[in-house]
Amino acid sequence: PVPQFENVKKAAASGRFLFWTVAGQPVSVAAIARRLKTTAAINSVYTPAGQRGRGYAGSVTAAAAERAFSEGKEAVCLYTDLTNPFSNRCYVKIGFKSYCDSWHYQRS
Repeated sequence: PVPQFENVKKAAASGRFLFWTVAGQPVSVAAIARRLKTTAAINSVYTPAGQRGRGYAGSVTAAAAERAFSEGKEAVCLYTDLTNPFSNRCYVKIGFKSYCDSWHYQRS
């Protein structure tokens, strides 16, 4: 479902989410999920299917990284889906390098 405009404005104002817009409409989003002393983590990069292939995800991800660096962070990490070659190619183009895999465990 498409979020209400007021909720989008609040999320953008919080500084946690960045929205890439075209003609005043959000076309992609990225979250700065964690801000530690010297590092920030970006995740939840999403572009609706009808907007994909136009570079919006790369643009909003680069903007999120630049925001983190402008806050004095020395490093930025990005959580991606390794099974998606399209998004991963985009992230390499903007300067990210594969560093490690992340494993998630669930309690039974």
